[in-house]
Amino acid sequence: MAVISLRWASSDKVSGSSSPAIIASIGGEGIGVESFQYLRDGYSRIASPEAGKVTIFGKTSASQVVERVLLRLTLQKWNGSAWEDLGSWQFEDVNTFSVSGSKTVQVSDGYYYRAKGFHQVTENGTPESANSFSSYILVD
Repeated sequence: MAVISLRWASSDKVSGSSSPAIIASIGGEGIGVESFQYLRDGYSRIASPEAGKVTIFGKTSASQVVERVLLRLTLQKWNGSAWEDLGSWQFEDVNTFSVSGSKTVQVSDGYYYRAKGFHQVTENGTPESANSFSSYILVD
């Protein structure tokens, strides 16, 4: 399994610019977790289905049926110097191997937005977790 991730600049923006910047993108907006026993993978994505709205969505997958699978999606807005959380929505299920979820939110035009995913599986009372970040979009 290839590790898929986004690396963000430590300041999360290009020098001299007010927009956020990706340093490197390796194939997508997800995680590939080879070091965990039960957490297989997960992703978070963002889209703008219509003016003034964004939809964030994601998925968390385990390598087998586990006690609990959790996905927490957070909508983030670029304020010109840092990403700020606007809200979070949690999706979870028990005795399964995956969970997915989505949320459509009204947003202000003229800003960059991205989704953050928190992915967790629990088996035998032990949680395994990782984060993912979508690419960002400009809503105008």
